[in-house]
Amino acid sequence: MYYAGYSDPTHTCILTAVSDDGLKWHKGSEPVILPGGPHDAAKCSEMAVMQLPQPSGQPPRYRMFWEGCDGTAPDKRGVWRIVSATSALADSISERG
Repeated sequence: MYYAGYSDPTHTCILTAVSDDGLKWHKGSEPVILPGGPHDAAKCSEMAVMQLPQPSGQPPRYRMFWEGCDGTAPDKRGVWRIVSATSALADSISERG
């Protein structure tokens, strides 16, 4: 599962947790997406993941979309945009694109 975590009201990142039974969850040790790109310098949240079409014989690829805030206004507010990244593994999305 992906979820947004707030270290304070002005800083959000995207994290993971896994469960074998849906009742007991184990948090990932590191964020999957941290603020830091030009369009999500302050906040990353509200994510969704989809599997991309794949050519025959190729491994699957995934794209995550999330809302990002650039933090250009006071109190790290600013312009919100939809940002995305791709990966060959659904649990290691990191290439912003």
